[in-house]
Amino acid sequence: MIYLKNWFDSMGSDSDTAKKSLNIFPDKGEAASLVRATIEITREDLKTLRERVLSKLPDTGKEDLHLSTFVLTYAYITTCIVRSRRGNGDRDVAFGFTIDCRPRLDPPVPENYFGNCNTISSGMEKKLSFLLECYERLKTNPFQAISVAGSPGFGVYGSDFGWGKPVKVDVVSIDKNEAVSLAESRDGSRGVEVGLALKKHEMEKFFSLFLSEF
Repeated sequence: MIYLKNWFDSMGSDSDTAKKSLNIFPDKGEAASLVRATIEITREDLKTLRERVLSKLPDTGKEDLHLSTFVLTYAYITTCIVRSRRGNGDRDVAFGFTIDCRPRLDPPVPENYFGNCNTISSGMEKKLSFLLECYERLKTNPFQAISVAGSPGFGVYGSDFGWGKPVKVDVVSIDKNEAVSLAESRDGSRGVEVGLALKKHEMEKFFSLFLSEF
């Protein structure tokens, strides 16, 4: 009921029917002065990142730590973006990604459920209280957020709708919501293709940071 109340509050009161609609959200348009770039993180790059992370951790528990391709890529890209924007070192920065809640619900949804059951979060493994914290923080202290569209596991370069497999995939929505996009490498090398949309000076700083680690 707490989650439902927050959801309904964000939509307006029962008498405010204008806010309750199935219409698509209005297009905010592209942010001004953005440039786009696509970079690739290879399997060797991912190996370097994984070894670097493990080298900074205590020996206890290393063997149980799973550093997936998604985690390594998103963590490194997000770090470079935050540093490229400089600003107050103590500023709040949130990062989010979409997760499938269906296997996490109790009672579970039926096996034949057809539909979405997603949320944006950075920690859903043990509890859902993080969502309540987000609701309260957004009311009083808006913060910069970096989200991700796609995943290397989606297999977008393997899709074929009748006119052949795609040569290049771009996620156009990252021009509007300060997100990054992730996909598998188009050459099948098991790397990651990352789409970026940043201001020109941010992009220049990003590349200087990104390339310095490899």
